[in-house]
Amino acid sequence: MAVGICFGETAASAEINARKAIRHSKKQDSSGIVVIQEDGVMIESVGQEEQLAYTFRSNDKELLDKLNQANISVKTYKKIEALIDRMGWDGFTSSDLASHLSMTVRNAQRIMSGLSESGLVEYKGEELQSPRGRPRKIYKLKK
Repeated sequence: MAVGICFGETAASAEINARKAIRHSKKQDSSGIVVIQEDGVMIESVGQEEQLAYTFRSNDKELLDKLNQANISVKTYKKIEALIDRMGWDGFTSSDLASHLSMTVRNAQRIMSGLSESGLVEYKGEELQSPRGRPRKIYKLKK
């Protein structure tokens, strides 16, 4: 089931936002309500503990250039930024992102690699899960 609730200054803009919200809701693994406000703020999992609010727009030319360089969308970056703020993380791993954003660890690693190369995140340290294998990198989002 896909549910999208939208707002807009006109009926036409509300309809456009509604189509975006329903399309986004269908892409999610879990069923939840998606709200898109007229100011471009998207709210996922409305009313649930994992509710996440972020914008999918940016007017920051420098940020957009860095995201284009990293091949990461504004929406993905803003969603990561909102998750970090909501969780109160000082540092996080690719696995943390993957589990909270319902993506593969490999995809989260690709995103973090791109953000690191473009200077939007910094390498903070490592975390060793077991005595064998590589340690996980801990990142911090630059503000």
